[in-house]
Amino acid sequence: MVDRWDVQWATSSGADSALVTAVVPTTVHRRPCVISAGYDGTAWVRDLYTGEPVTSTLITGEWGGGVEALGLMVGPDDGPMVVSANSSYVVTCWDPESGHVSRLGEYGSGFPSAVATTKQGWRSFVVTAGDGRFEVWDGGGVEIACAHVSQRRGETLLTRALATAALDGEQVVIAGASDGTLRVWGLPDVLKTSPDPDNFLFPWMLREITVSRLPASIGAVAMVEVDGRTLILAAVDRWLRLADPASGDLVGLPLSGHTDSITTMSTGVVRGRAVAVTGSTDGTVCAWPLDGGLQIDPVIVRRLPAAVNAAALTSDDRLAVGFGADVAVLAATDFSSSG
Repeated sequence: MVDRWDVQWATSSGADSALVTAVVPTTVHRRPCVISAGYDGTAWVRDLYTGEPVTSTLITGEWGGGVEALGLMVGPDDGPMVVSANSSYVVTCWDPESGHVSRLGEYGSGFPSAVATTKQGWRSFVVTAGDGRFEVWDGGGVEIACAHVSQRRGETLLTRALATAALDGEQVVIAGASDGTLRVWGLPDVLKTSPDPDNFLFPWMLREITVSRLPASIGAVAMVEVDGRTLILAAVDRWLRLADPASGDLVGLPLSGHTDSITTMSTGVVRGRAVAVTGSTDGTVCAWPLDGGLQIDPVIVRRLPAAVNAAALTSDDRLAVGFGADVAVLAATDFSSSG
């Protein structure tokens, strides 16, 4: 497992700056960058390797509000398009190369607190979640599908854990809520059912695959391969849990590495090994090898001076993290042959 991650650069914004809520790595004008955003509604583009600011934009636009979550999709010119779920009840799209900000859609129930993106053929899709409503739009802002989750009286059901993945040849949405509910929905095959977006008449309801209840609030989710099985990796309070996506049943024992709630998770390949990286309100970042079986032993990558609210692996063994009001990029520089 990689057990040394050096800080390449870090910002020093100060206590009066806005909390960073999301980071995404991408390429802007052929330059590897990391984009961060927070509760002031502004997205910053910085050089991935140096931290040098490239540009900044108010991506909540004329609608205002703070950024709750970010996603990336491919724009009409094959460039990056940043999707922002905002506390102003509006989901916006921002082209970091042209600077143009547009309104994708208005969230129907509460503010959108999570966003994920996917593709079907040549069409990009955006999934948003909040307190009881899930919506799927295409890249042009047409609502494709939705789902409604009823809440008990007096309860605020918040979904911050959201991911898209492939399961048995079908595209699915995985969502984890503040009450511990884990849901898996199947996305409609839009290209097969309605290939012409101009003739699209009404949204489908997302097809429910499974609903289960985990022991505590779910902070992040991902689909992973462990021991040859496709499983959901869910951050349940301060633990990681594996769950069967077809039944929702838990697999294996709780995996411990943090001392407080896990807020963010990113999966990818580091030095040739599949890993999940998590960040927590305790200020730690942990890396979990996914190729060592169900009993995963984490490595504490870094202890940071504030709660970690965002983390994203890049394609070249780097990790962008948002902690407090600041952003840092870590690089995996030492590889252990153990495990």
